[in-house]
Amino acid sequence: HIKAVYTDHAFDLAVGPPVFRGDPAISTTILVQSGIPDGVPFSNQGGYKNDELDALIAKASETLDPAARTELYKEFQKKVAADV
Repeated sequence: HIKAVYTDHAFDLAVGPPVFRGDPAISTTILVQSGIPDGVPFSNQGGYKNDELDALIAKASETLDPAARTELYKEFQKKVAADV
């Protein structure tokens, strides 16, 4: 199943429950971030790609100010909800 979904992308429907951790940079963003090598379990199984969202993910992951990070991840959530 894991090879069919995450390496071959040969499926009609796949459900992979996400694991959420305290920092979105190490959990939530991997569900929609592109550029992750094939075969990495629980990562962007649908092959979604959005350059604007990828740039937002990168910026948020390297922003140290907690308030600024929070705003970037709020923007991330809005874009994902609107696009996916």
